[in-house]
Amino acid sequence: MPAFSASADDRLRNKFRAVYVQAERGQLSPSSSSIRQFEDYVLYADLLAAAYKARLSKETHPNIAAFLDEYEHLGVVQRLRRTWLRRLASGGHWQTYLEAKGEQTAAKYLCHELTARLRMGQTQDLIEDALPLWMVGKSQDKACDPAFEYLAFSGELTETRLRARMLLALQARELKLARYLSKSLPAQDSGIVSAWEKMRGAPGQELITRQIPDSPQGRALLSYGIERLARKDPFYAQKLWDRYVQSYSFLDETKHNTSRYIAKRAALKNHPSALALFSNLDAQAQNEETGQWRVRLSLGQRNWVAVLAAIDAMPVQEQNLEGYRYWKARASHELGDSSTAELLYSSLASERSYYGFLAADRIGRPYNLNHRPAKVDESALIALEKKVLIQRARELFAIGFYSLGRSAWNEAVASLDTTEKEQAAVLAHRWGWHSRAIAQASAHGLIDDLTIRYPLAHRDLIVKKAANKNIDATWAYGIARSESLFMSDVVSRAGAMGLMQVMPATGKSVARRHKIPYRSWRSLLNPSTNVSLGTTYLSEMSNRFGGNTVLASAAYNAGPHRVQRWLPGEATEADVWVDTIPFKETRHYVQRVMAAQIIFHWRLNGTQTRLASTMDTIQPAASANKGSNSIAAF
Repeated sequence: MPAFSASADDRLRNKFRAVYVQAERGQLSPSSSSIRQFEDYVLYADLLAAAYKARLSKETHPNIAAFLDEYEHLGVVQRLRRTWLRRLASGGHWQTYLEAKGEQTAAKYLCHELTARLRMGQTQDLIEDALPLWMVGKSQDKACDPAFEYLAFSGELTETRLRARMLLALQARELKLARYLSKSLPAQDSGIVSAWEKMRGAPGQELITRQIPDSPQGRALLSYGIERLARKDPFYAQKLWDRYVQSYSFLDETKHNTSRYIAKRAALKNHPSALALFSNLDAQAQNEETGQWRVRLSLGQRNWVAVLAAIDAMPVQEQNLEGYRYWKARASHELGDSSTAELLYSSLASERSYYGFLAADRIGRPYNLNHRPAKVDESALIALEKKVLIQRARELFAIGFYSLGRSAWNEAVASLDTTEKEQAAVLAHRWGWHSRAIAQASAHGLIDDLTIRYPLAHRDLIVKKAANKNIDATWAYGIARSESLFMSDVVSRAGAMGLMQVMPATGKSVARRHKIPYRSWRSLLNPSTNVSLGTTYLSEMSNRFGGNTVLASAAYNAGPHRVQRWLPGEATEADVWVDTIPFKETRHYVQRVMAAQIIFHWRLNGTQTRLASTMDTIQPAASANKGSNSIAAF
């Protein structure tokens, strides 16, 4: 690859974008002059990849293969290879497939390779290579069908193997696959699958009426039934499980896994027996997750003795985590051991974190924000900017190809040494590429540079929109950073979009209620529209929950209906409520947002505010949203 200039002017970038669109649409051959004019531009390979992808059925195989081999080190080209392999397989170009397959490890591509060998008559070792792909407890991609048919034709899918895979499918709870396999087996095997299907549908009835033998399969069916029953009635499931454990010879691993599952289902249902179920687990059944649940459930019951007992039962390394140090201090204080509480709070108050801020509030200490700007090495930055892969990432970002740019950035920094990775965070921050700067700084030792890690991105926009909705800009900043790391184009798996990760349905309804211009989901990729809708929805959540920032933040993440269900039966301190939120994602989200507000307040105003000022008591359901019925239809 030739050396390229570090950047291109806007005129060249605009021209490139226009040609790229044509290439994506298949309107340009990779050898066309329109594309060749960018031979000296760092994104030439990306342009060629777009052109080849759109014209895979028209370009000659040797040309495609040569391009893929030349730029194999680029992720965009690796993705193109996989697309081409799928196209080759669907078109039956098996010789070319074998020549072009590269190092593919996904089952789909391995199975295409087996099909290619089969069609080319290269069957040596094919059975040995196909059997491991077949002998799994899940359905494989349809690309595997020819190889699996060959196994059947060759007599390799014996009754023993079919039964073994059927049992693997049952173990993986893939009952549909198990039923399919049972069709080629004797009636007794079909009966086994039928028993599992009935247990899935009516576990309570099946557990008390079906005669189940004390055999490996019988015990597997019993534990499955108990798990299914625990989803509906964990208390009854535990009662039956206690009976079966006494009369069946379960392995210890099964006992522990099933007992933990019942306890967890009870906890998720907020069942009063959940804490006792976790506390009564055998010592061998206790693990990191059970310890966390014991602390959380003890907090929910304000059982401070149990909180201490659960923390003290943890491995020392886990006890030293910030959260458990804080709760040990809280429990010690509640139980009258003020000296231990003071010692723990003092140690924790030096941390720049959610629990560190809580601890500092408890003992009236100033926060230790500990901002230390990164040491900038200008010569190292110049050297980084000369690296072709860094140049490529920057150009993708500069022309607005953000997703491709993030992938290119990750590829570029992977090959850097430790010092270069630190300076790369500084470089990305200078470019205004905040998501990469934040991630890079956090991962590579620059955790104390708050300018990089908590940038005032879109400052005028966020401050103005927050003020319009009478909410604190620091809160909006905390939400935006936690939601997207300030990526305006990002789309979550759930479909939330943009800077403040607004769901299209939410955006549409909020826009309608408040007469905010909104054409389609694409509007959410516009920072101004996204922040308008996000701050408006945040304001609605604040109004709904009586101005309680903790509840509104949780509602922004998990939805107001869930938060309404999580409201306590009596007034509860906010720190207790946050740590008893059932969803781990929401629990950590609220903690991040609340802590980020403190840092963004300092970034915006140069002064400290207190976390305690935003941690209002959580009122019981009847009064949490008193006086706020403006969005009662939500």
